[in-house]
Amino acid sequence: MLLAIVAGIVVGVAAGATVVVVTQDDSSEARFADTARTVRTNIPLSDYSSHRELTVGSHTAFITDGDGAVRAIDLASGEVSFIKVGSVSSGAAIDPGTGTLYVAANDGGVDKSKVSVISASTKSIQANVAVTSAAEVVAVDSESHTVYVAGVVGPTWDDKTSALSIIDAKTNALTAEIPIEGRVSDMVADPKTHLVYAAIYRGSSTVLTIIDPAAKSATATIPLGTYASGLAFSSKTNTLYATVNEKELLDPAVLYVIDPQGKTVTSKVPLTQTAPDLGVDPSTGDIFIIGGDDKDHAGYLKVYGAAPGDAKGKVTVTPEMKTVGFADTTLDQTTGNVYVLDNSGTLFAIER
Repeated sequence: MLLAIVAGIVVGVAAGATVVVVTQDDSSEARFADTARTVRTNIPLSDYSSHRELTVGSHTAFITDGDGAVRAIDLASGEVSFIKVGSVSSGAAIDPGTGTLYVAANDGGVDKSKVSVISASTKSIQANVAVTSAAEVVAVDSESHTVYVAGVVGPTWDDKTSALSIIDAKTNALTAEIPIEGRVSDMVADPKTHLVYAAIYRGSSTVLTIIDPAAKSATATIPLGTYASGLAFSSKTNTLYATVNEKELLDPAVLYVIDPQGKTVTSKVPLTQTAPDLGVDPSTGDIFIIGGDDKDHAGYLKVYGAAPGDAKGKVTVTPEMKTVGFADTTLDQTTGNVYVLDNSGTLFAIER
């Protein structure tokens, strides 16, 4: 393994994809203006580009892959570890309080799914919890230390029926499974109310379903257009955000601002780009949205204030997006750095 210096830290180099570290000029008036960022270097990581999801915690970037291995990139030491969890690894989420990563994994069929419990510090599997659905999407309630896993129910892969599996992270025990109509595209947990918000695709449209795990039932549904690609929840403002394609999947997305207590969409902010994912800074409430603009085919990270009409600026993450799209984005809740993964296998680290 080669070593390279990235923004003052040593980062390991393996074969394949790339890390780009982007930094910000503190003198910039707009916190995320184009002119405030510079690309420092490129670091190869891996060569697989399927079923990727990015999670960051414990100073480590974790990338799930279609080959069943989790890439763990230690952002301090540069060590790259490969954690084999099954034939396919898909959704993942980390409990920041315990430093535990939960990965949806599959061993070769819709009836052979599990959740691998991984120590973020030792990069080792602590347990595997079997679930009856084909595990795809994972969310963690960091206050109750509860893990939620959604996936379709066999014997075939379809969009008609799914299940929400509930795991007690303190004991790694499966405590309940709740049937769901449709297929979950994204999911988040509210650490205050302990409710689960799931974007559920039902063939031609998507609904936001609010699930009460204690009652093991859905309490409300809110229409979300044709497809919702990303969900994010702000504990600071008690607001839910969704990136939604109201008609066609490749149309510019719309940012839905949702009051989960009132069970209503309070505003819609049209975006000029496709938007596969978004995130929220827990300390500031800022909203981060990744996507590409059709006009110039560039890839952006756009930043909005807690009031989505407050556009703070954008970062040109990559100037050419004709053949490469973004896969995922996440935020390190310890450092506030934003990380973006694209479909070519490039990890962009965008620092405060």
